[in-house]
Amino acid sequence: MEQPTFVAMYAQLCEALAAQLPELAPPKGESKPMSFQRLLLNHCQDQFEGTLEARQVGAGDYCPYTCTETSRQAAKGQGG
Repeated sequence: MEQPTFVAMYAQLCEALAAQLPELAPPKGESKPMSFQRLLLNHCQDQFEGTLEARQVGAGDYCPYTCTETSRQAAKGQGG
């Protein structure tokens, strides 16, 4: 959150929108309607993953966020 001063206002806004927009039209290719909460969560997840991806690209060969079990074992000297 870039503006922590407005956190309470953003929360109230989200609560009001969720109450006024209980279901939105389903996205293309889906039959279930989408709630405002789901739409907001999807957006937040996309933003988080984009940030995480940017960190991974800048981390070079080592990044704890993308470390697979095999590479963890290799890092510990246990082989594959």
